Amino acid sequence: MPKTHVALRSALMLALLMTARTAVGGPTAAPALAELPREYVDTSLPQPTGRTVHVPAGGDLQGALNAARLGDVITLAAGATYIGPFLLPRKAGAGWLVVRTDATDAQLESGGSRRVDPMRALFMARLVASRGAVISLRPGAHHYRFIGVEVRPSPGAFIHNLIAPSAEPRSDSDQPHDVILDRCYLHGDPAAGGRRAIALNGRHLAVIHSYVSDFKEVGADSQALAGWSGSGPIKIVDNYLEGAAENVMFGGADPAISGLVPSDIEIRGNTFAKNPRWMRGSDRYDGSRWTMKNLLELKNARRVLLEANVFEDYDGVALVIGPRNQSGTAPWSTVEDVTIRHNWIRRVSSVLALSGYDEYHPSFPTKGITVEHNVAESLYDTGPPNPKMILINQGPDDVVIRHNTILTPPNLGASYLIFANATTKKGNAFAFTDNIVHVGTYGLSAENPPLGSSSPTLLDGHFRAWTLTRNVLINPHGAPASTYPAGQHWASSPVAIGFRDLARADFKLSPQSRYKGAGSGGRDPGADIEALSEALGRFTSVPHPLSDKLR
Repeated sequence: MPKTHVALRSALMLALLMTARTAVGGPTAAPALAELPREYVDTSLPQPTGRTVHVPAGGDLQGALNAARLGDVITLAAGATYIGPFLLPRKAGAGWLVVRTDATDAQLESGGSRRVDPMRALFMARLVASRGAVISLRPGAHHYRFIGVEVRPSPGAFIHNLIAPSAEPRSDSDQPHDVILDRCYLHGDPAAGGRRAIALNGRHLAVIHSYVSDFKEVGADSQALAGWSGSGPIKIVDNYLEGAAENVMFGGADPAISGLVPSDIEIRGNTFAKNPRWMRGSDRYDGSRWTMKNLLELKNARRVLLEANVFEDYDGVALVIGPRNQSGTAPWSTVEDVTIRHNWIRRVSSVLALSGYDEYHPSFPTKGITVEHNVAESLYDTGPPNPKMILINQGPDDVVIRHNTILTPPNLGASYLIFANATTKKGNAFAFTDNIVHVGTYGLSAENPPLGSSSPTLLDGHFRAWTLTRNVLINPHGAPASTYPAGQHWASSPVAIGFRDLARADFKLSPQSRYKGAGSGGRDPGADIEALSEALGRFTSVPHPLSDKLR
């Protein structure tokens, strides 16, 4: 088809979809909550129905993969190295092909935690390659599960993807599907780095109980995990995830399948962190070599659940959300229905940057962002000057930020909530309620263009409908309450709020707190600490900030 016809078709499709969205939606007094994923990946362990084939050290693993049938189990020698690259064929039939170490589950798991760490590599088979992907999947390859395997480049080699489709999927039938990495250790070369561990371009993909580290690159983005050409669902649960540019990203390249948006993405119980050596002030600092951006970024994604994760150790923005039609050929790009709840965020400079649309190419607007019951504390005061704890840019639709506790360091020249670039594109509805936040030096403010000093004028310039009420605003500088909408609570310091144990970061309100029950419906403002602790506690591998505080 001629390029002009492709461009015209894309433009017409975008116009029709935008018209349909406007006709169905329209301004509302209260923003709609984000829709949760409609489908989740089942990662229960399959029962083998076929043969068990052992490939000893030095054996022909590719030959075993070619000959195996679904239902078989291929075992590999713990501690042995198998030289690839390896290609996973598409197989007929039913069942799973399991490829695993011959070590026991008890050897892989330690201390009651299913999540592995580098110390468990002793019990893993090692798959390596010096070119291409270590493991690539034929179009339509399906029902592979790897258990207790280390995947890495050959020493000194830089590899773009450790695991990826052998070709970019160009149709639904091309997408690999039902592929699970379970209790695996995936890492880049310590010196050369690597672009990413897994290109999550497929359907029913999962990474669970794994350790993914040392992905870094000079002059280009690197990630632990990234997906752009897979329809989902995708499950990322109970992993350590380390990448220099973005630890996890969806979008960032235009999918080859028209209209594709990675959807139904479950991200729970993970630790997102940068390598301490990449941080300023480290005794072994080498961060100036690597391109670094954020901890998680969504550029094209729908129905995402971010729950019970720990985001930490980066002197920049933790979460970046906003549609990007990256190369201008995917005008359907969007970020819709993202739920961010029960996460603990610490040792970062800024919490959330949220954009309403792509500044450079046509896209759908961001719609349906719910942020609730998160804690952000121990935030860096050594990052960018005047950090913005929450930046909302270009009028996203239906944003709900409620029951969060965000505590910045005292005397940090910060804004707790800042709006930017409001032109003719206003967001549909916005609610900021029942939060406990430091006001910071600049408090609630706007830029590009400034829309007045009072928050009602400011908010009217960015949203058709908005609510800002029942927040506890910590304001040691005594900014006049008259510049804020009525209905706020004010505190002179975190101590004045009456947390149960501020020194130990236990941010539940004590029974004596003057703000007890001061939230909507008689609930406490701020994050529900017990619900957050329970959510984190479901994942024994997550470093639990409250493990000794709520006993």
